[in-house]
Amino acid sequence: MKIVKNFKKEQKIRKEMRKMKRKGFTLIELLVVVAIIAILAAMLLPALSQARERARQAVCLNNLKQIGLAFFMYLNDYDNWIPFGYVDGGGFSGYGDIHIGSWFCLLAKYLNVPVYDYYRLGGPDWGNWLKRPCVFTCPSQRFTYPNGQPVSYAPTLLITFAFIRNGTGYTGVTGDGKPYIMVKYQKINKPSEKVFLADTGSRTTPTTSDAICFNPWWNHVDSGEDYTLGGLSCRHSKGTNILYFDGHAGWINKQTAIQNDMSFIAGTNSIFYPYPY
Repeated sequence: MKIVKNFKKEQKIRKEMRKMKRKGFTLIELLVVVAIIAILAAMLLPALSQARERARQAVCLNNLKQIGLAFFMYLNDYDNWIPFGYVDGGGFSGYGDIHIGSWFCLLAKYLNVPVYDYYRLGGPDWGNWLKRPCVFTCPSQRFTYPNGQPVSYAPTLLITFAFIRNGTGYTGVTGDGKPYIMVKYQKINKPSEKVFLADTGSRTTPTTSDAICFNPWWNHVDSGEDYTLGGLSCRHSKGTNILYFDGHAGWINKQTAIQNDMSFIAGTNSIFYPYPY
């Protein structure tokens, strides 16, 4: 009798074990599930990446709009002088000299960004550079920190160089005898169509000088490069964000940037050339 009971008990245990086995996945079923998940991930990740880039592009545009507001506050305080100048023989090829200062250092006080000197952000002590991105930083650029110039945008040097090219002459002389050029806002031709700032390919290491200005002759956007010496960067959906002189911000595609590269056009029809010829 005891043997029969043990036999029935053993049969019951085996039956339960067979049920448990049937509830599990086979190796093939598991591989099929993994393959389906991998396919779905491959389909969704590009869409998520594009969504993240659109979000970064929107933040970048908002940065430029805030800078545009600071730009007009500066104009109001400084009798419509544009916060950018050229000093013949000055620092950073004359476009970020101590006598005038870099454009972002001139605007920083209106944006609650601390300034150390005429071309670096941070302070008040030397080496106490910014420890995180600021309004001058495009979220699509990854700077190393601390950093005295986490600046992703730059004005075209034609704001002042055009005056030298046209033989208009200098505005005045600095205290140490160097001639300089600064320009009043009224000189800008069609402010809603001309570019003040643009996404540039600034280096991302600390205290560099590539954010001082960009040269429309050096853009190199035609070669597909994110140019690293102050030329335009097409880092946003194969295009670049720009701030116009009237304060509005927008996006242009790479082809438009190429068409307006000074190397590719005759005359001064470029959006980067701010004056009548």
